[in-house]
Amino acid sequence: MATNTFNQDSSAQQNFVWHSDAANSSFFVTFPKSPDMELLLIGAELYQDIEQHDRLVLHFKGKPLLKRGAIVSNDPVVFSFSSGKLTSTWHGYVNHVSQDNTHQGGNTDIVCVGASAILKDTAQKVYKNMTFDQAVIAAGKSKGFEVITQKHSRVKDTISHTGESYWQWFIRLAKVSGFAFLVENTTIFFVSKDKIFQNKKNSAPYFNYIDSEVTGVTPRELRMTGTILSFQPMISDQSPELGVRVDRVISGTDKQTGKLIKSKHPHKGPQPTNPGIVIPNESYFKK
Repeated sequence: MATNTFNQDSSAQQNFVWHSDAANSSFFVTFPKSPDMELLLIGAELYQDIEQHDRLVLHFKGKPLLKRGAIVSNDPVVFSFSSGKLTSTWHGYVNHVSQDNTHQGGNTDIVCVGASAILKDTAQKVYKNMTFDQAVIAAGKSKGFEVITQKHSRVKDTISHTGESYWQWFIRLAKVSGFAFLVENTTIFFVSKDKIFQNKKNSAPYFNYIDSEVTGVTPRELRMTGTILSFQPMISDQSPELGVRVDRVISGTDKQTGKLIKSKHPHKGPQPTNPGIVIPNESYFKK
């Protein structure tokens, strides 16, 4: 990585640019229900914003002519892309199709929503004597999702799902509990922000500052080669001003019966094959 150098003959600082593998990126899409889609994919934009469904916009050249290649709303979509060492596959559904007509011809844009679109369904249910993560597990599995959670700190007498969509309800539970709610394809994550950061930092893209090796002046075209131009930071769970505590279970008391509420979180870690044998020393028998 080249570093920025300061020209002593000029008071102006040189421009920084993003260095990325965007020039070597590749992508392609398949429609399982329309394998005969004949149009050429000329561009794609994947939007992943906080607390929003993933959106994929596909730009195709021309318009489909074959009936067997027709695209219908809610058709599944599989989008694969690679950039440098990063390779990923995205799953979703067709939301709507847009076709522009001009004197030069027309192109076809297909707008897709991630697999989390299923969570737009609404429901009414009450979960009793559970922690937030246990309620998320029960609701997520009922919609066919794999759910990865972290133990929350308190047992609630009732956790109400009062008619809003699953997506809105999960976001509300995340805001109340202080956890992060994240959906990747068909997997729901309901864990602390720090755990997501630790698990994702090795595969996340990083910024590299570079400058021109010849003149030190970077042209505008080179500045626009980056894949990420802005981001919004998320406050860490370990910030002392938040007072958040995770991985700790505190039981509650049933208001009706006065009995202790027990919350069971099964241990998912590896179990030792040989627990070992404890042999007391000589001083133990002298007491």
